[in-house]
Amino acid sequence: MNDLRRMLNPKTIALIGATEKNGTIGRTIMGNLLSLEGVDICPVSIARKSVLGIEAYPSVGMIPQHVDLAIIATPARTVPAIVEECGMSGVNGVVIVSGGFGEIGEEGKRLEGRIKDTGKKYQMRLLGPESAGFVRPLTGLNATFLRSVICPGNIGFLSQNAGLCAAIVDWAANSGIGFSMVASLGSMIDVDLADLIDFLADDYATKSVLIYMETVGDTRRFMSAARAIASRKPIIVLKPGRFSLGAEDIFSSLGPGGDDEIYDGAFRRAGILRVRDIAELFNSARILDSERLPRGPRVAIITNAGPLGLAAIDALKELGSELARLSDMSLQEMREFLPPHWRPTNPVNLLAFADIGRYTRSLETCLRDPAVDGVLVFHVPEGSTPSEELAREVARLAAKTTKPVIAAWMGGREAEPGRRIFVRHDIPVFKTPEDAAKTYALMYRRRRNLDHLYETPVELPLHLPSDKEALKGSIRRMRDEGRWVLNEKESKDLLASYGIPVATACVARDSDEAVSIGERIGYPVVVKVISPDIATKSEVGGVMLDVRSSDAIRQAWDILPRVLHDRVPLAKIEGLSVEPLIENIDYELTLAARKDRKFGTIVLLGLAGLASEFFREVSIALPPLNQTLAKMLIQETKAYTLLRGFRTKEPADFEQLEELIVNFSNLIVDFPEFAEIVVHPLAIAKGRPHALGVRMALDREYGEQPSGYPHLVIKPYPRQYITEWRTWDGLKVLLRPIKPEDEPLEQEMFASLDHETIRMRLLGPVKDIRSHDWLIRFCNIDYYRHIAIVAEIREGGEKRMIGVGRLAMTPDFDSAEFALLVHDRYQRKGLGDKLLRMLIDIGKEKGLGEISGEMLSENTKMVSLAMKLGFTPRSTGDGTTEVRLNLKG
Repeated sequence: MNDLRRMLNPKTIALIGATEKNGTIGRTIMGNLLSLEGVDICPVSIARKSVLGIEAYPSVGMIPQHVDLAIIATPARTVPAIVEECGMSGVNGVVIVSGGFGEIGEEGKRLEGRIKDTGKKYQMRLLGPESAGFVRPLTGLNATFLRSVICPGNIGFLSQNAGLCAAIVDWAANSGIGFSMVASLGSMIDVDLADLIDFLADDYATKSVLIYMETVGDTRRFMSAARAIASRKPIIVLKPGRFSLGAEDIFSSLGPGGDDEIYDGAFRRAGILRVRDIAELFNSARILDSERLPRGPRVAIITNAGPLGLAAIDALKELGSELARLSDMSLQEMREFLPPHWRPTNPVNLLAFADIGRYTRSLETCLRDPAVDGVLVFHVPEGSTPSEELAREVARLAAKTTKPVIAAWMGGREAEPGRRIFVRHDIPVFKTPEDAAKTYALMYRRRRNLDHLYETPVELPLHLPSDKEALKGSIRRMRDEGRWVLNEKESKDLLASYGIPVATACVARDSDEAVSIGERIGYPVVVKVISPDIATKSEVGGVMLDVRSSDAIRQAWDILPRVLHDRVPLAKIEGLSVEPLIENIDYELTLAARKDRKFGTIVLLGLAGLASEFFREVSIALPPLNQTLAKMLIQETKAYTLLRGFRTKEPADFEQLEELIVNFSNLIVDFPEFAEIVVHPLAIAKGRPHALGVRMALDREYGEQPSGYPHLVIKPYPRQYITEWRTWDGLKVLLRPIKPEDEPLEQEMFASLDHETIRMRLLGPVKDIRSHDWLIRFCNIDYYRHIAIVAEIREGGEKRMIGVGRLAMTPDFDSAEFALLVHDRYQRKGLGDKLLRMLIDIGKEKGLGEISGEMLSENTKMVSLAMKLGFTPRSTGDGTTEVRLNLKG
């Protein structure tokens, strides 16, 4: 990150391709750079000795001072050699404005590859090609060819498309929107979205991040960077290409189908908000960092024109919010001051010629109502009520509440003074009711994202196979034999080993054995053809249900192979299976996993059977999943409404369904060998889920990996760091990575800590250290760039946390910062020493160059421990000591 920071905060800039010719990119960039103070601008031109009065150099290598940033605006064929020269000259970063690379064919791709290799060789950051550059308005740096005036503000805007970046910046300028940074990434051969998200995460001026995305780039790094920032600063993405495939298309496809739904699932996992158009993009950015996010979806609408309320309702419902059901007390209150012919409903129509009193009293009533989470106030100028005075009163009341109040002030010049008042008081205001309603819905979605990020999962029983390596050995033998699809018994046995309820399939070699199986398990039964060539046997007549006698089994034995041969002549039939019939099925779902080219293995859930024809929709999530994420996956499907109980059908047992999905996720994590697993149908009978059918297909392209999880974008729980250890006095301690489910244990540990211990650990007193929002951030971490090892003991049969050691890595994995906390009663037992040694070993394993830590200088025990393990101390002069350990020395 250091080279990227120097590139984005340059002291010296070289412009290769600088010119005085009007209308050229080189001239426009030069003109933008000249407005910058305190930075040396060095034009590079082989044709001129000066450009716009500034001394020019024939090459980058001839510039006498160190160059932090070089901007290349020359033809594509010249760029590789210029990048090489920049690397040889020690330039920290290069912006490549030039086009004509990967998008024009093989020759362009070859040039792009040379540039990328050169950047790696010199460890030099590259932005582009086809980048418009970047702007830092607060410092006055405009390293772009954009002509619009870009105002300072608190929005970081990232765009992959230079043309759209220019258009959006121009639109924003006309709308009075300011930026902390604007960056056009172009082809992203090096610097990508993840890099700039990490940069903006630490930028004090940036309050929210907007992204126009065409492709995600490095998915692992993007998801990690987005998850790191999303809880502190909202990320809003506009990505073109919204479309919806049917559930059947997505479940059955191993190709690129369903990309957009996968992006939606990834965005939800990272806490990213997705919008549909440019107006939503910027409307949301201006309000989503507000502390007045709604606690729920329920909205009251107050208007002096009924049609405005109706226009807002559709927008609310489309984005997941709803009209509040006003309490009887609220309706009775409003009857007392509204006209006799007023209809007691929401939207609250104040009727024509409503005065300020009607507005303010209605607003006060709605804000008091516990069934209301937020209020939309609409006004059409009609002459009787001064727009400006009304806005002032609405703003006064909005300042007194924690519930969001959003205004829509219709009209032109007459409404403008009122809109300015709302802006001055930091109250969202729009010109249409639809925009106000959409903004409320987006605020609620942001609240939901935060709630999901901070929700503590329920700790579920862990179901793992007793001998995973034996199962992997069996799969290796199948691959060696050229068998790529598991039969139903093998598939169900694997599901069962992970605690997933299945209708156990027994394979019969002949009709007598089939009858014997039927007699043993009891009628009614289901008889199925076993064939690796058929994904959904029921659709081709390969299943016979409700078989209730031995004669019926023999009949099935004769009929099913013949039917299958007629319908799928080339299908290989390996036999028949007999399994119990699950009766009284209320719902049928499909639960699946498949590999995506960008996001690795994904989990899909949707309705199955006839219902899927009406609700052609699935929900997608990225594994690994815990109970909270499984619940989100269920709630995001249209199936959720049905599963809560429909007509005479009883509701599903969601706890069991969530546990099943988590177990399914564990299987996926452990077995990258599979290209696709489809549980179809996943039946819900008397509330309980059962896997009735399953198909598992191996990945023909899979290669054995020595370690890691190449099929996952999100790093799973690092079980390799689990170890048992004893303190110096013999206390048995389990050392393991932290997990989100640990929040209650950490809450209990912090509640019993001495204030002095907390002060020593956190370098001073910290407010709300024991709050849920604070502690869940400690527990719900990204294992890709953060490791926390907890020390757990058993006391009176209960788990207790008695210490934790943390290692937070920089995004470039060059270094990490450590922190230790050991409970008062368990200090001086060697636990701190053990935890720090584990962190050092993990740092070495990850190839870090250095580990550092900061502690109060008076914390002599911690300083001494660090020095004992090889750290070098340095006093910072403000009462703290910094210790550093070189891991590569």
